[in-house]
Amino acid sequence: IGLFFTRIASPGMRNSTNIATYFNVLLLGSMFGTGLVAVLTLPDFGVDLVRFLGALFTANMAIQLPGILVAHLALSFVFLAYPPFTGMTSRW
Repeated sequence: IGLFFTRIASPGMRNSTNIATYFNVLLLGSMFGTGLVAVLTLPDFGVDLVRFLGALFTANMAIQLPGILVAHLALSFVFLAYPPFTGMTSRW
């Protein structure tokens, strides 16, 4: 959160920041945010996560998961797939 607001508030950083950088920070922040909300609000977070992993490894996705956990998992998978196509990874 601080990085996002620092980029907006500081004129030097604002001039060197493009839209993709804001998107990267928002994607990363939303992934951590939904994860934190899921951990703090779901009483069976660990059980639900184990059920998801079991379904993923057996290719049987006929399970019901809470919405916040689905949002967190979707954002996590987007984040895992997204960096190779951006400047978020180091270049050789």
